[in-house]
Amino acid sequence: MLQTSQDLLFIVLAFCVLWITILLCWGLYYLVVMLRNTYKITKNVNQKVEAFGELIEALKSKVSSMAAFLTLFSHGISALIDHIKEKREKEENKSINNQQLTDNNEEVKIKVIKK
Repeated sequence: MLQTSQDLLFIVLAFCVLWITILLCWGLYYLVVMLRNTYKITKNVNQKVEAFGELIEALKSKVSSMAAFLTLFSHGISALIDHIKEKREKEENKSINNQQLTDNNEEVKIKVIKK
């Protein structure tokens, strides 16, 4: 089998190449596993960022619709307040007119009595 020292050298070199190949395959396996984990992490982070962006968009739309509702609500409240003020003014004018009428009636009565 081993006739020369060169045959022994070739056998040793074959084992060395075998071990180097095994070590390279092992290293590549771990490199691929790390890259796969990195891909999963990146994908997860992208999903979280997209979810956060959707949340921001939803909040933005809610705030804008709420702002439109609040302007409508404030216009309604101001119209209601104006209506109440007008009613009070009318009531005050009626009471003032009634008081003036009663005062005028009293003056007429007084004049009639004086005559």
